[in-house]
Amino acid sequence: MKRRVLFVDDEPALLRLYDAIFQREGDDWHLDFVESGTHALQLVQLNTYDAIVSDMRMPEINGAQLLQQVARTHPRMARFILSGHGDKELVMKCVASTHQYLAKPFDCRFLKTKLLRTFEMDEWLCDESLRRIVAGLQTLPSLPSSYFQILREVESPNASAERVGAIIARDPAMTVKILQMVNSAFFGLPKPIANPAEAVFHLGMETVRSLVMSVQIFSQFEQLRSVQFPLKALMTHSLRTASVARRIAQMENAGSTVVEDAFTAGLLMDIGTLVIGVNLATEFASAREVSRQHMMPLWDAEREVLGVSHAEVGAYLLSLWGLPETIVEAVLHHHLPGRGTNKNFSALTCVHAVNALEYEHRIDEPPFNVPQIDQAYVTDVGVHKSVKEWRRVIGELRQQHSRGTTA
Repeated sequence: MKRRVLFVDDEPALLRLYDAIFQREGDDWHLDFVESGTHALQLVQLNTYDAIVSDMRMPEINGAQLLQQVARTHPRMARFILSGHGDKELVMKCVASTHQYLAKPFDCRFLKTKLLRTFEMDEWLCDESLRRIVAGLQTLPSLPSSYFQILREVESPNASAERVGAIIARDPAMTVKILQMVNSAFFGLPKPIANPAEAVFHLGMETVRSLVMSVQIFSQFEQLRSVQFPLKALMTHSLRTASVARRIAQMENAGSTVVEDAFTAGLLMDIGTLVIGVNLATEFASAREVSRQHMMPLWDAEREVLGVSHAEVGAYLLSLWGLPETIVEAVLHHHLPGRGTNKNFSALTCVHAVNALEYEHRIDEPPFNVPQIDQAYVTDVGVHKSVKEWRRVIGELRQQHSRGTTA
């Protein structure tokens, strides 16, 4: 399938470089190159593009303004922004309209890899109902500018906990929320944490980066509290799932990538519920009623009412943001892991198991709406004998949390 991409940059030499690198793919790409945002807006009205890649600083219309307009008129187009270190204010303005952000300087081959992966995910999550739902959404959560700054620092060869902590500390509200979460019983730290840098030191930069992402995303949906949406309960469940999924991965001696992916996937597994709840409140309420009347799991009721479940919506959004495939897969299949292609122990294994085991301790959900462990899946993965120990750990953590103590 030929993919059509529009490149926008006022440096002709850079556009020629893009052309040289991307055309090596032969007929797999159809590329258009323009040197201004005004020209770009004209082209997107005449052609259908799969993605737009724009530099931040351009004459007439800058990259932030361009992507904001493209987001309104062509919401299904993948949107990439390229920005230098001095563009902090502009980056903050385009966060809501940008799917992926690349800091300059960068290797053009890296950009090519990012685009290829975005298109692969688009094919993987190609259900037309999903496309229709996502394209029609009026409000999508955006990755915060602080997340981009932390991402840049984490990926730096000289990354430090102090600098990541300093980024968090610039936002007093985020600092309060991060420290509140870090000091909860979910993490079992030996002593109270008083500053962001110390939190990064104890938890690791990847975990704190995921926490920043989660806090900022959930905070964008504060208005849901006024429509009887269980926002606090959902966030608490997501944090608990993330923390325990991380611990289970450590118990199974998984690699550091699996450990951190399990945490991030646990935090974000129900982001699709937030997206549906704020954009399609009537349909979401109908799905809950269908679930109650027909005694079926909510995710099945969502598919009956909307054509897709919160798992597909969340996974699609995360794929647009460029999160690792392992995290997207864990979110996509966290209720039905047997549908995934990976039969090895992974973030999906952790999140699926913890999500189900967590609900065994809840009394606020009807029995037909409670996730169940897929016994065939955990047997295929080879961890069916570990489930009993996982259940014990979750029970202990629940008791500790209810007492307000730390492990």
